[in-house]
Amino acid sequence: MSRSGYSDDCENIGLWRGAVSSAIRSTRGQRLLRDFVAALDAMPDKKLGRGALSDSEGCMCSLGVVAAHRQIDFSDFNAGTDNYGYAYQAHSFSDRFDIANAMAREIMFENDEGGPWDSRAETPEARWARMRAWAMVYAADGECRFFSDHEINRYNPEWCLPKAADRGNVTPLFMPRWACRLVLEVTDVRVERLHSISEQDAVAEGAGPQLLPDIAVGRRSPMADRLAVYSSAREIFAGLWETINGPGSWDANPWVWVIDFNRVEVAHG
Repeated sequence: MSRSGYSDDCENIGLWRGAVSSAIRSTRGQRLLRDFVAALDAMPDKKLGRGALSDSEGCMCSLGVVAAHRQIDFSDFNAGTDNYGYAYQAHSFSDRFDIANAMAREIMFENDEGGPWDSRAETPEARWARMRAWAMVYAADGECRFFSDHEINRYNPEWCLPKAADRGNVTPLFMPRWACRLVLEVTDVRVERLHSISEQDAVAEGAGPQLLPDIAVGRRSPMADRLAVYSSAREIFAGLWETINGPGSWDANPWVWVIDFNRVEVAHG
């Protein structure tokens, strides 16, 4: 078992990944990611350690960097605590960082084991660069715009804020069209076999190293023996496809809809 408490047992992996995603998207999770990136950029010596908040040479891990940035006192935590001890303390970590337990464990895992297959071969400098890239993948851009009651009535007099707005969280599903920041123009729609996806298309679908934690191929799947051997974005996409659609779904090579689109810049009045 690792410091994060993760193991090779894939039982309920879908529920756990959902909890991780929700934790990262939450207000608390996004606040921590912003602090993490700011703390990384402010480091004079851009290195990250692994296995402890701070090692004997003072090299901090990702959570250690955030703790220093937020001036959180961890003096009562033993930096040499073994892996099992850290797993048991995960809830205390999440409480002190004000994030969900799932996110605390995910950051531990990414920091210690999200790099090369032999994580000991990764340099502290490479780990810093990798973790900053990881944070930027999941951090929202932070852009906000506030609409006055007058503007809302001018855009759409019949629309009103959902009750969820009282909690500061409104899903895009219930937002009006005029509040949309992203508009897509569909340029092509066609039908292809799944295996027709190219390397470039797989990259466009977002297939990359940042998806590896989300891939949990079943042990009976033909992809199971390639869990740690992804030589291309296309193979990563195939692994993710089987995670979503079940064992054997990639080899079935079904017909799929392919939609091409461009992003359209829209200026709000």
